[in-house]
Amino acid sequence: MKAKEVRKALIGQYASNLDDPGRNGRIKELEWARDKSRKARVSKQGEIDIHVKFINENGKAYYVPCEAKTNGGRVDELLNDSKAKYVIYDLHFVQKHKATKKHDAWEEHRDLEQPVIIPKTLFLAKLTEFGIIKAINKKGKFDGYGIQVSSKKWFDWLSDYPVKFDNENAYEAWEFEGLE
Repeated sequence: MKAKEVRKALIGQYASNLDDPGRNGRIKELEWARDKSRKARVSKQGEIDIHVKFINENGKAYYVPCEAKTNGGRVDELLNDSKAKYVIYDLHFVQKHKATKKHDAWEEHRDLEQPVIIPKTLFLAKLTEFGIIKAINKKGKFDGYGIQVSSKKWFDWLSDYPVKFDNENAYEAWEFEGLE
């Protein structure tokens, strides 16, 4: 079975497991692999998620390690010297607001039209600037760090970010120069 077929089967398995809170991140990691990629599974912790094609000044292709992140994904590896040079990030978030005496309950949707690819240093700088790195606790014990997705400033910045991700694109370093 080819890697692309394996990825498709795994995506189906992850999509059907509604009890898995990390399923969307696993699905995106597999979907973001290039069509010709040999990637056939979700990366283990500490491994590079995806390699993205870049073109150097001489027109020669090379592949850069990237971390795949969605919504409130964990950022422990990025904070601890991950080998990734870029982060591919996608956000689909629903903020549920409770009813009050004056208002009915309502939902606010924040969805990026397309994932973005961001230099790791800029990604971490923005998480810090917006104060959205949060501690994750499981059963009352610290279990790492994640992204606080409810930040409007974070969503606005991502929405305006100019470099969109497409797994078949070949990027050039100049596309990321001067981004803040």
